[in-house]
Amino acid sequence: MSGNVLKYVMRKKQQYYIATRTELVWRCIYPMKNINVLIVDDQINVVSGVMFGVHWDRLGISQIYKAYNAYEAKQVLLEKPVDIMLCDIEMPVENGLSLLAWCRKQEMDVETIFLTAHADFLYAKEAVALGSFDYILQPARYEEIEDAVGRATEKIRMKRRVNEDSRYGQLLKNKKGVVLGAMLADLFSEEKNDMEIAMHNLEEIGIRVTENSRLILLDVVRWGKGLENWDQTLLYDTISNVLEELFYPYAWKALLYQQEKGIYYVLLCTDSAAELNEESMHHQMERFQITFQKFFDCGVAIYYGALEDRQAVWELVRILKKADQNNVGRKEGIYNVQESKQKERKAEEHYCENWVQLLENELYDTVVKDASDTLQRLAAEDQLNSKNLMRFYQKIMGVIYLVLQKLNMDMEQLFPEEEIMQRAMSAYAYTEDTLWLVKYVTARLHELRNTESGKETQIDEIFQYIRSHMDEDIKRDDIADAVHLNANYISVLFKNKTGMSLKEYIISEKMTLARNMVRETVLPISVIAMKVGYTNFSHFSQSYKKINGVSPTEDREETGHTNE
Repeated sequence: MSGNVLKYVMRKKQQYYIATRTELVWRCIYPMKNINVLIVDDQINVVSGVMFGVHWDRLGISQIYKAYNAYEAKQVLLEKPVDIMLCDIEMPVENGLSLLAWCRKQEMDVETIFLTAHADFLYAKEAVALGSFDYILQPARYEEIEDAVGRATEKIRMKRRVNEDSRYGQLLKNKKGVVLGAMLADLFSEEKNDMEIAMHNLEEIGIRVTENSRLILLDVVRWGKGLENWDQTLLYDTISNVLEELFYPYAWKALLYQQEKGIYYVLLCTDSAAELNEESMHHQMERFQITFQKFFDCGVAIYYGALEDRQAVWELVRILKKADQNNVGRKEGIYNVQESKQKERKAEEHYCENWVQLLENELYDTVVKDASDTLQRLAAEDQLNSKNLMRFYQKIMGVIYLVLQKLNMDMEQLFPEEEIMQRAMSAYAYTEDTLWLVKYVTARLHELRNTESGKETQIDEIFQYIRSHMDEDIKRDDIADAVHLNANYISVLFKNKTGMSLKEYIISEKMTLARNMVRETVLPISVIAMKVGYTNFSHFSQSYKKINGVSPTEDREETGHTNE
C-alpha cells in the first residue's frame, strides 16, 4: 500500500471496524469542513422552501436532511451525523420543543434553530431553557435564516477546533480492505471533491475509473424467507462472489460497497480493452437476478448506467439514487437509467375526494378501494414516483386530522402503540406502506366507533338528550354537539339501531307525550303543543293526526276532558 493512500486515510480521519475480510462496518468522524443540517417541518412546502432558498454552499454545509415529523427526525438523528437542526415548533403528535428535549436526553450535540409562526413567550422561554441556538418567527426572509445558520456553523467549528484531538480515532493500519471500502464510500457519495480524490487514490491501488466504467445500484426490494435475518457479512460475501463470477469472463472487476442493509453499489471497471456491450451487461444482470430468485427467493431492483466521462460520476450516482427513490412500488426489475429517465409530469391531485364524508358515514371499503385505484392509476400513467406519492400521503394525513377532529378523537386513540405511530408517520416512502396506512386507519376507526358497548352508550346519550329537550325544536346538529358525535354519523347509527330516522323518532316521541297529556290532563291543547316544542299549532295538529290517527281535538273529545 502506497504512502499516499495511507495519507489519504489519515486525512479523512475515519474510524473503521473490520468484522471479516470483505465486510466493512465504519463510522465516520467527519472532517472539520463537514457540517450537516436537518430541516424538520410537517409542511412539505416549508421544507422545500428552506432547502432551496438558503445558499448552503456559502455556509459550507455538506449534507441536508429532511423530516416531516418528530418521529422521522429522531430516526435521522439516530442514523446520521446532524450538527444543526432547523425545526418547526407546532407539529402534529409531537412538537419541536419535545423533540429538542429528546435530543438533550440522548446527549446529542445539535445546535437547534426554531422556525415558528407563533410568537409565544412560553415557547421562547422553553426553547431557551433547552439550549436552542436561535428562535426565528415565520414568515422569515431566507437571509435571516442563512445568518442564523452561519452563526451556528461558526460555533460548531470553534468547538471542533477545541476538541479536534479527541475526535480523531486511531485507524487500523495496513488494512487494504478498509482503505478500499473508504474509497468506494466516497466514490458513491454525492460530494464531488471526495469522488475525485477517491478516483485518484483508487488508481494508486490499481483500479482505474474510466469513461467505460459502469456503476450499479442493487436494492433488495423483497427478502426471501429467513434471508432478511442472515448475517450481513455472509450476504455481502455471497453477492460479491456472484458478481465476480458473472463478470470475470469479460475481464471486468466488480467492486462491491454496502451502503446500508439491502442497498449495494457496484463499480465495474477493467484494465484491458475488453468490451462490455449493452446486451452483455443486461444479460449478466438478468443472471444475477435469476440467481437470487432461484436460490434465495429474493427480489432485487437493479439500476445501472455507463460513465460518459470521468467527471460524470456524481451525475450518474444521483440518477441511480433518484431511480431507486422513484420505485415506490418496490418493483423487481433491471433498469438502464440512461435509457429510462422518467419524464416527470405533475399528476392531477384529485386525491381523497369526499374521504372525510365517507369516513364519517363509515363507508370504509369505499375509501380503501379509492386509495388502491388511485395508486394503480398513477402507476398506469407512469406518475407513481416519490413526489406524487408524498402528495397523496399528505392528503391522507389531512383527511385523518379532519376526521379525528369531527369525531372528537385524537391521534393517540387512532395509533395507541408507538410502533404503529412511527410506521404511520413514515408511510410515504412506498406504495405498500401508504395503502397499509389507509387500511389500518379505516379498520381502527371502525373498531373505535362500532364496538357494541360504545354504540349502546352513544344511543343512550341520544335518547337522554331527546327526553330532556322535548319542549324544544330538537335539531340533529344540537344533538351532535351535545354528545360529541358527527351529525351524519348519528343519523346512520340511529337508523341502524332503531329502524327509523332520527327525525321520525323525535316526532313519534313528541306525539306520544302529547297524546298522554291530551288524554290524561285538562291542559289546553295549545299549551300541550308548546310543551312538545311546537310554536305552530297547525303543524302540531298535522303531526299529531299523522302519528295517532286522529287530531288532538278529536282525541280530547273522546276522553271527555273538554275544559278548553
